Amino acid sequence: MFDNMSQKNVYSWNAMMTTYTQLGQSTDALLLYQEMLMCGVVPSKVTFVILLDACTSIVSSDMTKVLQFCVIDGGFDSDVVVETALINLYGKCGDLDEALHMFDKLPRKGVVTWNTMIEVSASHSGGEETFHLFRNMLEAGVIPNGCTFGSILSACANEENIDEGKIVHFIIVSVGIPHDIVLETALITMYGKCGSFQDAQVVFNSMCMCDAAAWTTMMAACIQHRQGRKALSLIKEMPPGTSLDSYTFINIFEICATEAALEEGRMMHALCLDSELTLDVSVGTAVVSMYSKFGKLEDAQGSFQSIFRPDVVAWNAMIAAYAQHGQYGPVANLFRHMLRQGVVPNEVSLKCILTALSHVGIVVDALLYFITMKSCFDISHAVDHYNILLDLFGRAGWLDEGERLILDMPFQPSATSWMTLLTVCKMHVNVVGAERAARQAYEIKPNFGAPYLVLANVYTVSNWVSNSD
Repeated sequence: MFDNMSQKNVYSWNAMMTTYTQLGQSTDALLLYQEMLMCGVVPSKVTFVILLDACTSIVSSDMTKVLQFCVIDGGFDSDVVVETALINLYGKCGDLDEALHMFDKLPRKGVVTWNTMIEVSASHSGGEETFHLFRNMLEAGVIPNGCTFGSILSACANEENIDEGKIVHFIIVSVGIPHDIVLETALITMYGKCGSFQDAQVVFNSMCMCDAAAWTTMMAACIQHRQGRKALSLIKEMPPGTSLDSYTFINIFEICATEAALEEGRMMHALCLDSELTLDVSVGTAVVSMYSKFGKLEDAQGSFQSIFRPDVVAWNAMIAAYAQHGQYGPVANLFRHMLRQGVVPNEVSLKCILTALSHVGIVVDALLYFITMKSCFDISHAVDHYNILLDLFGRAGWLDEGERLILDMPFQPSATSWMTLLTVCKMHVNVVGAERAARQAYEIKPNFGAPYLVLANVYTVSNWVSNSD
């Protein structure tokens, strides 16, 4: 329609540039501006506001300076609306000094300009500078609004400055700003990040109406402060149809597993299925891990199969589920299927397989995986891999091989490694090996008394066996 117009005035060009900007086609908006100039059409104040808004997605200091020159050339350098848009663009480019310089030059500043500068400051300079701007705004007689307080609370949250945050909260109440979901959610975020869960809960409980963002924010505060039971109670109180983000779902599934809350976990899984977030790899993996901890392997398998293109983390979660329950057959099948899908295993994959083999006591296969996964996939052996093998050697009675394995580690053995060998020696009542293992563990952790407690137990069992004979 625009191309077929016989005559185009500045309003037509502005409308087309606005369309490009709204569709995220910022480069096309700039090219259209150049075409407009070539057609001899003089840009208006609105033209520059549109262009400056378009360039926030490009984030180019050079482009911003060019547009600033065009603004000056067009005679709009003293226009507060255009200059506010330019301040915002410099802020998006990370040039706080230039944004402040332009802000200070403006003779008259309304609440929108102050809000823009405060938001820019909150994004880059932190709470102290932002609070200083806020004080200047009050001294200038400009009445703040919800946007002002939202930016300042964001700065207080990022700086974890609860004192200034409480002052802002007091001013909000004193000014008499009506209940605002966005602002109240910002207060919950600020108190949550600043370590005051009780204040966050008070704000949440006082809200007349909560949207999905408020529920998600309060849930995040519960997660951050390890308030698992409170998070579970919030799940039951959530209104039907509340949409939560993937981050919240992931953390809730972890809470359900930690708090042994299978019923709530199933409820959240059903809510997750309604939102189709189980197709998200991270969320689907969290569901698999949750069901695994409850021993619900069929549910874990079903959740895994619903993941679209599972990555190595998802495969590892499913393999670990069977490994932790000693089911080596499914572990081997999953591993083979993972390789057929072109997913490259990593250190966690090897740990899961070794764990499964340790449960069933298959030493030879464990050694084979241990060696070939290093040569085939360049997987670095970690101390956990050695400790699992060490435990497996002990179960099989390979005590000398276990000690040699520790001494041949390509890094310094941990106290846990020697304690594993010590426990194995206790199992087989090997006093000499137990003494060596206890001595090595004590040298690594001198304040660790467990080696000698276990060794004393070995002596007791040894004496009992000798007396019995």
